[in-house]
Amino acid sequence: MSLRPILIHPDPRLKKVAQPVARITPEIETLAADMLATMYEAPGIGLAAPQIGVGLRVFTMDANRDPEAPRAPLVLVNPEVTWASDTPNTYEEGCLSIPDQYGEVTRPAQIRMRWLGLDGKTHEREFDELWATCAQHELDHLDGVLFIDHLSAIKRQMITRKMVKLKRTWPVPDRTGASGWMRPDLPGDLGLGTLRDIVLWPDPRLRLRAEPAGYMTGPELRVLAADMLATMYHAQGRGLAAPQIGVLRRIFVMDAGWKDGAPDPLVLIDPEILVRSPQTETATEGCLSIPGRPVEVTRPAAIGIGWYDLDGRYQVRDMQGPAARIAQHEVDHLDGLLIVKD
Repeated sequence: MSLRPILIHPDPRLKKVAQPVARITPEIETLAADMLATMYEAPGIGLAAPQIGVGLRVFTMDANRDPEAPRAPLVLVNPEVTWASDTPNTYEEGCLSIPDQYGEVTRPAQIRMRWLGLDGKTHEREFDELWATCAQHELDHLDGVLFIDHLSAIKRQMITRKMVKLKRTWPVPDRTGASGWMRPDLPGDLGLGTLRDIVLWPDPRLRLRAEPAGYMTGPELRVLAADMLATMYHAQGRGLAAPQIGVLRRIFVMDAGWKDGAPDPLVLIDPEILVRSPQTETATEGCLSIPGRPVEVTRPAAIGIGWYDLDGRYQVRDMQGPAARIAQHEVDHLDGLLIVKD
């Protein structure tokens, strides 16, 4: 299996109606394996073939959120909805082809879907809650419909403009070949770094308070920082805390501007928020440990934060806007706090 680059909106291939699959062939089996690998790596809970430039009616999904349970991958070929409930469900959706953008979409709360499996047999199953939302979202992709097509024209245009700007800034694949952008070089002498597995909610390690990182040696910290930055960029994130890769130490990395063409990678060791503004802002936040589940969070609009850098020097910076939000989100991780409740 191979990782496939994911198309980023706007791309005309995402607006085309996919064609039915005539029969299950070794090529379709390879496509399915590549799609699952790409979906899990992204990470996401669903991926349609048009999102990797293949105009066939195939999608994969796995909306199982229990990290202790085995994966529950599904490959649906020529899927169709045979029944939908009258009860609506509104969910804030995101999309691997429209990264970091979210919007509330109302769909039937339950559906029954029929599809052709890789075994060549017809399957039918009822889906509800997140599974139902994901299945309908992916089926939309096969018809050339994106989740933003369910939003108001103003919000759809706003998101599209952001994506156009993003693609203009980062037009080529990253160094891992899995995403839509070239990540910045890591600062200083950190090297390339090694990708680490991201711990997914509701793993209990995410609820533990991290210990001070100050006792770690310089080389240990540099290796950890390089790995965290490489993992963050690969996952298309703007921040990553050590507990999210299973290391219970008070260190996080962030880069609030890299997707806007202004990279500013930071490594914050034993950080502390010194000042919080009385003014607050509410915005939608996502989390690499909780893929596909954005949440509205209210936080101070500006902060002052202090930390030790990799050379042992104490730094202080005032932050506002996205940078302040990212830093507070990551400090929460160090204290075992998440944007969702268990």
